[in-house]
Amino acid sequence: MKPNFLLFIIVLFGLNCKKDASINTLTVRGHVLSEITNKPFPNSKVFITVYKTVYFGYMPLTASIDHKNTITDSLGNFTSDIIIDNDSSTVIRFEKIADKQSGDLVKNAEFSFLLFRQNPITNLYVRQYADLIINLKNVIPFDNNDQVSISYFVTGSSLSHDPVDSVINYGLINQPYLPPAYNDGKNLFWIGKDVNSTIAIKVQESTTFQIFWTAKKNNIITSYKSQIFNTSINSVNKFEINY
Repeated sequence: MKPNFLLFIIVLFGLNCKKDASINTLTVRGHVLSEITNKPFPNSKVFITVYKTVYFGYMPLTASIDHKNTITDSLGNFTSDIIIDNDSSTVIRFEKIADKQSGDLVKNAEFSFLLFRQNPITNLYVRQYADLIINLKNVIPFDNNDQVSISYFVTGSSLSHDPVDSVINYGLINQPYLPPAYNDGKNLFWIGKDVNSTIAIKVQESTTFQIFWTAKKNNIITSYKSQIFNTSINSVNKFEINY
């Protein structure tokens, strides 16, 4: 299986290993806590994958060993027995932690099995996602060559770039990425007059974000930027772009 490039979290957990055999059962134990408030996250799903790198000649391939999921209890504790290959290439990954009330938490961290065996620690610190909604509309259209593109910058995040969750177009469709084979429908670039879209972005709590957009009309290019906003998980973070 291919590694997923998702949000990294700081994962710290305790473990037990049966001895000596190359293939063992590993009991993974942890406590899911908010990195911001230190409060536990009850009833949250934790998805765990074990994999290792194997070689065919000089070609490295990723081989899945085990996959489990578990749910934290009322105090944010979780435990799961997984199959482990006891060598230096084995990696344990937390693929996703989802909370029933608040939606996704910050995702994905992975560590060497040997590192955990040497440094067993019991806490897994996470941050929640907040919703950022951008409403985009061409309110003074010129012609079908009008263009607009959007980017944004998040500070304080564990990601290099927080992900676009969805793009809903009520008018023209946003342009595909090139080459088209890699397009996921989330390229924030439009050409034409009838642009009326809503962009949903997941940003981590306790971060700040700033939005940038560039509009082209009548061959005149103008760039804009928003003020810097603080993210809030208690309300939807909304921003209007009328160009």
